[in-house]
Amino acid sequence: MSFHSNGFVNAPVNNQVAAIDSFVTVSFWAYGTPQYQPMDGTCFEAVDSAGNRVLNSHPWSDSRIYWDAGNESGYDRAIKLATTVQIEGQWNHWAFYKKMFLQIP
Repeated sequence: MSFHSNGFVNAPVNNQVAAIDSFVTVSFWAYGTPQYQPMDGTCFEAVDSAGNRVLNSHPWSDSRIYWDAGNESGYDRAIKLATTVQIEGQWNHWAFYKKMFLQIP
C-alpha cells in the first residue's frame, strides 16, 4: 500500500484486540518516501468505543516518532528522535512495546 495524503486502512477491532489488558506490541515495516519526509502523520491508531486514543504512533515533521499508549484516564508517551536513514529512502522495521493495563471496549 502507498499513502501520500490522508489514506488509511481501517482494521476492525476483534475480540483478541479488545482483550488487551497488560502488554501490547505493534510492529510493521515502513518506507518513507524522501520527497514526503519528514512530515506530520500517523502510522497506526486504535481508539476505544468513545473515540479516545488508546494506541498511536506518529512520525512528526520534527523528525521525532511518538508512541502513545493508554486509556480514558490518560496515556504514556515515548519519543524517539529518528535519523534520516530511519525515516526516509529505505524500508525500516518498527516495533512498539508497552506494558500497561488497558482494555478496549
